Amino acid sequence: MKEAPFDVLKKRYTSGALPHALLVSGGTTKSRLKFAGDTALMLFGGADPTAAGQKIDSGNHADLIRVMPENGSIRVSAIKELIEKLRMKPFSSDRLFAVIEDSDLMNAQAQNKLLKTLEEPAGNNVIMLLAANTEALRATIRSRCMKLNLGYEAADIERTVRDDAVKLLSAALFGKPLNEAFAVSDTHVADPFPLLDAMELFLRDIIVGGLYPGLVTDDENRVIADKMKDKGYDDALLTGIGVIEDTRTVLRLGRMNAKNSLRDMALRLRKY
Repeated sequence: MKEAPFDVLKKRYTSGALPHALLVSGGTTKSRLKFAGDTALMLFGGADPTAAGQKIDSGNHADLIRVMPENGSIRVSAIKELIEKLRMKPFSSDRLFAVIEDSDLMNAQAQNKLLKTLEEPAGNNVIMLLAANTEALRATIRSRCMKLNLGYEAADIERTVRDDAVKLLSAALFGKPLNEAFAVSDTHVADPFPLLDAMELFLRDIIVGGLYPGLVTDDENRVIADKMKDKGYDDALLTGIGVIEDTRTVLRLGRMNAKNSLRDMALRLRKY
């Protein structure tokens, strides 16, 4: 049985062979952030893991550095600031731990600047890159990181969101009136990313020939999944995944509002 990504990382840590650079992909935004938090607790838990966990959760741990996108991207100034912080001595532990959230939103300059730090790590410091789309990162960055893929994390997506994901795909892919797809997507404009995650996981499962148990929760959705699989349109489904990933990127970069982005996605899916 394949080891869970965190168990793999923990073994490396306990054996004293923890890499200085980690690239975490797969799963959902929520599960990637949880993985980062669990890693921080592993590094900083010490004799009082409860107190350390509270500091980590509140963002107040002195040796934990977080880098997040601003206005849809991570610019070189943010990476320069990170590098300066990594040159400082740890406050309460033997290392600094930096987490770059949505690292795939680093622009070219930021990636170039980070590369040198990955090539010449300082002390025991660890940098973790979280990414929805690793292909947006330079190959030279990816090659310098230990890669950990969280795989499918359907349990992180609420059941109603999972059901809506299948309803939207059904309306878009099976020729139902587009207003049915729009009616579903419009209910997710406040937080569209779980819906996109569920849609993508659903299509990926069909392509590989199975269905993650937590994704399909009722008989109607199983029928839809069977229809998609029976069509054998793996190329079309892969294209559909590309459309979903494009929509995620557009939303994260703020190029279009959520309502129009989701409606545009449904229109593009209709073509396949």
